Amino acid sequence: LADEHKALEFVAEHKNVEAVELLNKAVDKYPTVVSLRAVRAPLLVELDRFSDAIADCNLVLAHEGSDQTMYLTRSIANHMLGRERQAIYDLDQLIAMDPNKALAYNNRAWSLAALNDYDAALIDANKAISLDKNLPTAWDTKSVVLNRLGSERAGPSACGEATSSDSRR
Repeated sequence: LADEHKALEFVAEHKNVEAVELLNKAVDKYPTVVSLRAVRAPLLVELDRFSDAIADCNLVLAHEGSDQTMYLTRSIANHMLGRERQAIYDLDQLIAMDPNKALAYNNRAWSLAALNDYDAALIDANKAISLDKNLPTAWDTKSVVLNRLGSERAGPSACGEATSSDSRR
C-alpha cells in the first residue's frame, strides 16, 4: 500500500504525527489490513495515545498471536496507564517466545517494581543485564530497584558499573 510506504518515510524522518494521520486515513480506507495497525501502534505509544495503541495491538494479536513487537508495544502502553499486571502478562508472553530478549526482562522489572515486588524486579533487572550488558536502561532499572530496596549498593555503584560497561563499547 502506498499509504503505508509513505507513513514509513514519515517515521524515518521522525514525523510521527504525520505518519499517524496518514495511517489513520489508510485504516479508514482499508480496515482489514492488519499491517497498517501494526505500524501505527508503536507510533501511538510515542504520541502518548496509549488506549489507541492497545486497541491496535489487540487487533494485530488477534490475527497474528506471535507478533513480538505488539506484545512489547502493548506492555509499554499498559505500563504507562498504570496497568502493571497486564504489562507483565504481555512481557511474560514475549519472554516465552524469546527468552533472550533483555528489554522484556528490563521492562518487566519496571512493572514489578511498580507493584512493589522489588525482589522479583531485581532478578529481572539482573537477567536483562546478563543478556545485554550494553543495555543502558537495564543498569538504570537495577539502580532504581536497589534504591527502592534501600540497598547500600544502590545509586553510584550501579551507575559506576554502567559507566564501565559503556566504556568497553
